[in-house]
Amino acid sequence: MLDKELRKFGRKVVSESKKNLKKNKIKDSDLGKSLKYSVKTKKGVTSLTFKINDYWEYVDAGVKGVGGEKANGEKWKVKKVTNNKFKYRDKKPPANVFNNFMYKKGIQGRNKKGQFISRKSTMFAIANSVYHTGIKTTNFFTDAFYNQIDKVSNDLGDALVIEIENALEASLVNDNIIIK
Repeated sequence: MLDKELRKFGRKVVSESKKNLKKNKIKDSDLGKSLKYSVKTKKGVTSLTFKINDYWEYVDAGVKGVGGEKANGEKWKVKKVTNNKFKYRDKKPPANVFNNFMYKKGIQGRNKKGQFISRKSTMFAIANSVYHTGIKTTNFFTDAFYNQIDKVSNDLGDALVIEIENALEASLVNDNIIIK
């Protein structure tokens, strides 16, 4: 009973998280595709586990950029971040993490004359931009998780009570004490 409710909960969290990604215009298909859940029962202990790409927490919580000024004197527009958990200080994100992103989006940088620049230069420019502007908070997973907790807490509570009753009944039956 508990595992059934946890599966339902996991399915709803994953579904709502994917909807939240679309709503926040996060078009990283790898992040949505990687989001999965599993329910396992081992030695009488039932657990729910979510699996997702490593960088999900940065997309969920956001990363505060350092701001500053561009070479032309304009100020960088720092994205809204509602946490103090992650922020860039003196270390930029590694440029090579944007290689796949550029390939999937078909991004190829150009210089002021309109000529294509190298892939490496484009990755560096994207990393520099992310360092200064940050990554906005989406709460795509956090909101889905807590929203579903609120909705299914009664169902999970009832399932947990039934599991405890069954476990107690089983242990009492084994000790020759039967409760009806």
